[in-house]
Amino acid sequence: MFYGNGCPHCAKVDTYFQKNAIVKTFDVQKKEVFYNTENRKEFNTYLAKHDLNYDKIGVPFLIINSGSECNYINGDQSIIDYFSGKLAQVQAAACKNTALS
Repeated sequence: MFYGNGCPHCAKVDTYFQKNAIVKTFDVQKKEVFYNTENRKEFNTYLAKHDLNYDKIGVPFLIINSGSECNYINGDQSIIDYFSGKLAQVQAAACKNTALS
């Protein structure tokens, strides 16, 4: 996930991540782009590779690698909604496994 220090939308996602232990539950790599030149270059390279318009795309920006497919989600609420759904799946699976034991 690309984010920027000082970005209020990124802070909203970070608060959600902390409250829900997202980084401990899922393999999320966070890369700051406002002050880290290498991360910003990586972000820009990804946008160019996928023909995404930098003027319309910002942070927070989540890249989802699932096997051979690579998708992205842009924006705080979209990222929060994505992980809320993933948490619900994990919790449902845990309840199902507990019920079978």
